[in-house]
Amino acid sequence: YFHRNRTGDIMSRLSNDVGSVEDMVVHGTDEVISDGLRVAIAVGAIFWMSWKLALLALLPVPFFLTTMIIFARFVRPLYRKIRDELGEINAQLEERVAGILVIKAFGRERYEYDNFESASRKYYDANVRAIKLWSTFFPAIAFLTSLGMLLVLWRGGLMMSKGEAVSIGTMMAFVGYLQQFYWRIGGLVRVVDLYNRA
Repeated sequence: YFHRNRTGDIMSRLSNDVGSVEDMVVHGTDEVISDGLRVAIAVGAIFWMSWKLALLALLPVPFFLTTMIIFARFVRPLYRKIRDELGEINAQLEERVAGILVIKAFGRERYEYDNFESASRKYYDANVRAIKLWSTFFPAIAFLTSLGMLLVLWRGGLMMSKGEAVSIGTMMAFVGYLQQFYWRIGGLVRVVDLYNRA
């Protein structure tokens, strides 16, 4: 194993990768439990208030889940590349620092600098691609949640105007629970991102 893997790569695995797994285990587990319970309570409350509005409010959820699956499929290889590039940088650093006397003796400073800059650029590019993907995905999720809220307000307004069994107080409480539902779903999306990083 130690012949096949460079010391810097192993060091990166021990320091950086373990940190990502720790984030998932410590913060991800906590959020899944607390947000999962809050989502369940919010769904129960909105169905208790008005099952018609609740079905309408949950209409974006299948699109939401599909978007998350697509996001995971695209972002996981990017996170893998980021980890690989970071391992490459650490491996280069470890080897170059250990062999600095040889590098100086043969006047290879510029060559090693260019190599390190190239590895850093690859790491930077992989990070930028992941950030672009995340910054496209998160607004799409926000749009879907806003769409669900808009549908509920539109349908609730129609129901109130027709005198159906929905009062202004019920609508206000419904919207409050729905906001909690979507807010907690957003927390679970961040856990999905943590999971893919880990």
